[in-house]
Amino acid sequence: MSTSLGTRAIVVAVLFSSLGVGGCVIRQTARPASVATGAEICIIEDPRVRAGFLATVKQALTQRGYRYRMLPPHASVGDCETVLTYVGRWGWDFTIYMTYAKLDLYRNGNLAGDAVYDARKGGGRPDKWIDAEPKIDELVASLLSGTGAVTSNESSIGAASLASVPIETMCMHASKVDQAECTGRLDLGMTRDQVLQVLGTPTSKSADEQTLRYDDRYLVFDSGRRLVEIRESKVE
Repeated sequence: MSTSLGTRAIVVAVLFSSLGVGGCVIRQTARPASVATGAEICIIEDPRVRAGFLATVKQALTQRGYRYRMLPPHASVGDCETVLTYVGRWGWDFTIYMTYAKLDLYRNGNLAGDAVYDARKGGGRPDKWIDAEPKIDELVASLLSGTGAVTSNESSIGAASLASVPIETMCMHASKVDQAECTGRLDLGMTRDQVLQVLGTPTSKSADEQTLRYDDRYLVFDSGRRLVEIRESKVE
């Protein structure tokens, strides 16, 4: 995980949520990478994500002139020159909808760019119920736009402008987990040991230690002890 990327990606959410004035926030950020058209992009399969997500990513790459090759779930980001990993999460609020999507692009084993869509704090906003396929296609397009500049698109309801408030001031008002996310020290994909280094001893944990609770936040890890989800309710 790149802390600088994590910090940049979280800034939009910080501006409206950390002081509790923004209420409902949906954020989208991207740091594009430069990949020549026609190049091969290896995709590490994630069986935990809905199959339609991967199908849309493949289609988006093909439509833009890229070739792709699938790698098994436990492949390394250094196994190909250019590697794409993905995360997709769905939630329920009257209907199933995509709450979170993230694409990471690696070049020679190093993170070169990413694109994130985050509606986990969308609250009662009607625009959180999106069609996932166009949004995934949009993320692929922004990731491969090749400008190298960080772009963002954020929206909120009833939020005052906090542009002049320092990031550190806004982050200090959040819970321990939110503070760590806010400052870029906590992100999906981190190992359990890395999370413990950042957050310290959890309030409680499950018997298999795949779920750690910090106050009102539940951190869920996969079988490889990688952080895959941060929830506000207990994992059943």
